[in-house]
Amino acid sequence: MTKLQRLYQEQGQSPWLDNLTRGYLRDGTLGRLVADGIRGVTANPTILAKAIEGSDAYDRQFATLVAQGRPVADAYWDLVVDDIAGALGVLRPTIDTKPSPPPASCTSASTSRTCSSRSRPPPRACPPSRR
Repeated sequence: MTKLQRLYQEQGQSPWLDNLTRGYLRDGTLGRLVADGIRGVTANPTILAKAIEGSDAYDRQFATLVAQGRPVADAYWDLVVDDIAGALGVLRPTIDTKPSPPPASCTSASTSRTCSSRSRPPPRACPPSRR
């Protein structure tokens, strides 16, 4: 078990990659990171713009889309959606195999109720009692 897998298993923390690139999708890097315990990927316009600007992996698709008459903004979004869909495909098994969190134990205090469990998820507020 890797440190990232233990982090999730023991502490309920889901490590994410803050750098989605097409290269990671094509060369299997994202798949290896997910196998090692990464449970999500951050994708925002800045990250995706840097990925597109910093790699020629997007050039052929972009040129084809523009040559077909797609406006530049639409072609950009086609690139983005393709990468996000690819990342979702790699991450899908993580979601499909996500274990259910253990049941929480609730305690009642004079002014508040709190829940806790031995592992995931971290303490949270319990629903009000039905009396």
